[in-house]
Amino acid sequence: GFLAFWSFFPPNLPMRLNYDICVVGERVVLAPYRPKYVPQYHEWMSDPEIRAQTASEELSLEEEYQMQQSWRDDDDKLTFIILQRSVAGADTFSTAAMVGDVNLFLNDPDSRQVAEAEVMVAEPCARRKGLATEALVLMFRYAQRNLAIHRFYVKIGAANTAS
Repeated sequence: GFLAFWSFFPPNLPMRLNYDICVVGERVVLAPYRPKYVPQYHEWMSDPEIRAQTASEELSLEEEYQMQQSWRDDDDKLTFIILQRSVAGADTFSTAAMVGDVNLFLNDPDSRQVAEAEVMVAEPCARRKGLATEALVLMFRYAQRNLAIHRFYVKIGAANTAS
């Protein structure tokens, strides 16, 4: 499959592991979680079912902006917004193409080569199409090639039968 890493934003902006990188696959684009994506992300996280599946707490919009900033600056988190390439605007990183997010958490105190992976496809019309799988594969490849992370694990709740 197609895989490209783009330097996507000017380098003088605040950075953490992926803040200036975009990863392109066949069906998805992984874009850094920027402030422009917060309102849509907040709308998704207002859904009690999504919060339950992601073990997340409900936040106000202002708290969601604060969370985005904290994740941006945290060297132990790697977050991309998943954009569906078949949706108009994906090539310009439009919020209209947003379907979910994919994350890595570098929370193993003994190794920076181990990461917990998490993926969410929040838009119902984008589910069951392989987008989460492609987003994870792209994230894993990016992490292996650029961060020397070679071991990944996930935590899936027993009630989350779709995953």
